[in-house]
Amino acid sequence: MKKRSLLVLLMFSIPFLSSCSSFVIDDVLVVQGIGLDYTKDGKVRGTALFPLFRESTTEEPSTISVTTDNTYNILQKINEKSALRLVEGQTRILLFGKAYAKHNIEEIIHSFSRSPSLGRRVHVAVVDGTAETMLQAVTKKDVKESLYITDLIEQNIHTENLPYTNLHVFFSNYYGKGRDVFLPYLGGGEKEIKLKGLAIFDKERLVTTLNMKETFLFKLIRSGSKNGLYHTFIKAEGKKGAVVLRNLYAKQSMTYSKKNNSIKVDVQINGLLKEYPAWVNAKERKQVHNIESQIKDELTKNGNRIVQDMQKLQVDPIGFEDFARSKTRHFDWKEFHNLYPDMDIKVNIDVKLTQTGIGE
Repeated sequence: MKKRSLLVLLMFSIPFLSSCSSFVIDDVLVVQGIGLDYTKDGKVRGTALFPLFRESTTEEPSTISVTTDNTYNILQKINEKSALRLVEGQTRILLFGKAYAKHNIEEIIHSFSRSPSLGRRVHVAVVDGTAETMLQAVTKKDVKESLYITDLIEQNIHTENLPYTNLHVFFSNYYGKGRDVFLPYLGGGEKEIKLKGLAIFDKERLVTTLNMKETFLFKLIRSGSKNGLYHTFIKAEGKKGAVVLRNLYAKQSMTYSKKNNSIKVDVQINGLLKEYPAWVNAKERKQVHNIESQIKDELTKNGNRIVQDMQKLQVDPIGFEDFARSKTRHFDWKEFHNLYPDMDIKVNIDVKLTQTGIGE
């Protein structure tokens, strides 16, 4: 029965498929990654990453790089160096080299926002170094997979410290009022690719970065989350040791007072003590309460420091302004923007250890 249904479906699909534009995969280069760098002489260095399909079923990632005066003709210049026509509809990653991100990303944003062939599931990230080197690193890895960077970002969004982000979120933060852009921050070398944290923008320019521990806190403060790891140290009975907190579920809530010019952020973490010293008795509730208190104090302290740093830079990637707008009738954008650097924003993070490892 299933085979008959599948056959009928295929028969009805053939006329529709034949009416669509198509191409032979061997006759085009399917771009899956684009990198942009700013050179010392003020030009733009563009790199395209694409898979080359050989006679076997395996792919071999390859790159082409060009230098030009602006971002608008990068793909045209790459086409001039390619024996096959470029197709950009399968692009999955857009990388900015750090120098390019610090200079100005406005041109490429406008170019991408007008492109009908790009899906909103494209990921955007900043590289500590050059985008060209990182895309070339994909071709040198033991696992030769042109979507490696995309998979790395998505894995860290769903299971670790990285907040949810893609091209759609990027456009929303860039063009929307009351919030600033944040992007994954990647590092590594010629043969290594790793996630380093978050890149924070003021409009179209990179202004600062967060490490992975700070990214964990950013994710909690911005929206709460599932998953994520936080490594820290505790003291008890004259001893000091490392612990690793696994966030199982975190709930975030905000309150805004226009009268007091203040915002309060409360986060409740239900977590697992994934790693802890052998001298910790996880069955002793008193010791567990002590660990909860120490982790709470550190997370709250560092969470407030991150918010204060954002206020000093006058950037708002967490979206406090947008939240205040949603709670205020006849909201005055200019007034809030002027008050934001000195606003009383307090973060409080409570920790409840609901599990202490499988052995316990």
